[in-house]
Amino acid sequence: MERRVFVKGAFLLAGVVFVLVWFGLAIVFIGPANIADVMPMLWKMRHPALDSETLGIVLKGSVWTLEMAVFGTIGGLLLALPLALVATAMGRAGRILMWPFAYGLQVIPALILVVFTTVIFGLGLEAGIAALAVSGGGSFAWFLIRDLEERTGRASSIETSSQAKGVIDNFRVAGPLIVRAMTEQWQANIRNAVIIGVVGGGGIGWLWMQWIRLLEYHKVGTVILAMIVLIALADGLAALTRWLAAAKARRFQ
Repeated sequence: MERRVFVKGAFLLAGVVFVLVWFGLAIVFIGPANIADVMPMLWKMRHPALDSETLGIVLKGSVWTLEMAVFGTIGGLLLALPLALVATAMGRAGRILMWPFAYGLQVIPALILVVFTTVIFGLGLEAGIAALAVSGGGSFAWFLIRDLEERTGRASSIETSSQAKGVIDNFRVAGPLIVRAMTEQWQANIRNAVIIGVVGGGGIGWLWMQWIRLLEYHKVGTVILAMIVLIALADGLAALTRWLAAAKARRFQ
């Protein structure tokens, strides 16, 4: 109990320090005059545009962003599975060869990848999905190679009466872990999809940038509200999925 209180207090203190430092840097580098110019924009954003036309456009952009995150997550898994299986089948040498490749995909931000994918696919959903798939594929491959390595070692030391039964039991244990990894990657992809939409991926991020350029700050406020709701719903759904996966894993133990 004391440890939980200490951790919560540490996070709260870190948050307060971050906010103070952020405002301090804003005043130093941006300057009071520029901050004064921002205030009218924020004042207009406090009254979001809620007309049917704006809400329809924002809803369409939100669905676009969701599609980008979902298909980007699935694409990342499809990219990672062959890498992980080949690395595991080749043994230690395969894992040594695949580690740098998987790590290289993982460390390249989707925001940088989308610059290249927009050149290949053009502006829109396909570019965003490709960027998220390549970036997420590295994270998935990293997880799967490590997990399959551990399970391969365990399987070699366990005698089972049926090979098929051993595979099924292994999948029952590994399945929830893969679901958890997909859920966490999908959470990250929701946020990444919003960001990369600004630079060509489309969706709600693209609307945010366009309305800022047009100085339509009431609509910008609507987009920000939609972003908050979208991310909150994604986090809630991800938490529920993790809970169900953990409950299923405990049932098979």
